[in-house]
Amino acid sequence: MLKKKFAAALSCAAVLFTLSGFSAGAMLWDSDKLPTEVPAFTTQDIEGNKVTEDIFADKDITMVNVWGTFCSPCIAEMPELGELAQELPENMQMIGLVIDIMDQKNEVSQTNLDLAGQITEKADAGFTHLIANEDFTEFLSSVTGVPSTFFVDKDGKILGQWIEGADVDAYRERLEEYKAEYPDTDANQAAPADAEQAESAKTDSTEQADA
Repeated sequence: MLKKKFAAALSCAAVLFTLSGFSAGAMLWDSDKLPTEVPAFTTQDIEGNKVTEDIFADKDITMVNVWGTFCSPCIAEMPELGELAQELPENMQMIGLVIDIMDQKNEVSQTNLDLAGQITEKADAGFTHLIANEDFTEFLSSVTGVPSTFFVDKDGKILGQWIEGADVDAYRERLEEYKAEYPDTDANQAAPADAEQAESAKTDSTEQADA
């Protein structure tokens, strides 16, 4: 009975949000109208921390997953996103952008905020999840379905095409392309140093054995 009630509530939420311009699942995008750059913004993450567009500057590539608490495909892929985020090299990061925490009065819905926290905690998806406030209104106006995913460089420019729907394999494929294009220089520099340390340790061991 509880499962049926939850499913009904989820369906109602999806219908209400569809009427607001978003849907879960089917996409109706006009790809030519999708934004090509992230706007300047000041918002909070779901933990209450202030975040601006400067969050992109520290990484070569940021994967941004647009999702909603009403969206069952979004919730279903969240555990895999959590795993993927942990696998990223140091010069890449993942960010969530939650679209249904602000209500029609442009105020935070505590119910949806709490739900977003529960979803991400259960999925072990501890990467940063931003609240899509009024600063994102125009940016998201051409996006009619979630999950939607795009990739950003450190200047906030969107790279390549947006990915429609839940498609972890497509995310991985795109990230592999960017790993080749934007190698993690810190990792590359660390590798020779590790090799030198290993060789030095080997030499020390040999000298001690000879002594």
